[in-house]
Amino acid sequence: MISQVSLHQLLSGNKSMENLFSYGTLRQKNVQRETFGRTLEGFKDTLLGYSLKDIEIIDKLVLKASKKKFHPILVLLIIKKIK
Repeated sequence: MISQVSLHQLLSGNKSMENLFSYGTLRQKNVQRETFGRTLEGFKDTLLGYSLKDIEIIDKLVLKASKKKFHPILVLLIIKKIK
């Protein structure tokens, strides 16, 4: 997910806000409110060359916010060059 506000600012030349690509628990509304104090608006997108893998979370604050024991992480795919 990429924030629509950030995309609008990027397209309009306003650099006052960073773009955010979220693939995991930051897509959850409750985690967004806990992290940013508000929910984000965005759209689906892809990050080519990566796949998702689940990892177990043991941090109690993260578990409380996400309510999920396993979170996805990005893993870089190894791509062989074809000659």
